[in-house]
Amino acid sequence: MAEADNIISNDNHQKWTTLVHNGVQFPQPYKPHGVKILYKGNPVDLTPEQEEVATLFAAMLDTEYIRKPRFRHNFFKDWRQILGENNVIQNLEDCDFSPIYEWHRREKDECRRKR
Repeated sequence: MAEADNIISNDNHQKWTTLVHNGVQFPQPYKPHGVKILYKGNPVDLTPEQEEVATLFAAMLDTEYIRKPRFRHNFFKDWRQILGENNVIQNLEDCDFSPIYEWHRREKDECRRKR
């Protein structure tokens, strides 16, 4: 626990006197969900590491980033390193992440209901 005395804001009002920090928090290890993406309409098995990256991308499908060519290029460049040279997935445009996106949306909705 760190303490601070009389921290004053720009308008001369005391903002706080104590700071409590409980340390860094590390995320839980990734738990594979087993939902497959489609490549040229066919389901593709992914390793847990490949699936984790695909899930991150799928979760962003409704954001502006997905429409940005540079983001898509950089994502696929990095994902290709994880997929490996001989993987069936050779082109991001032929990937359909909607099965993972739908799974992610259901999981998110379930978490909201539990609150």
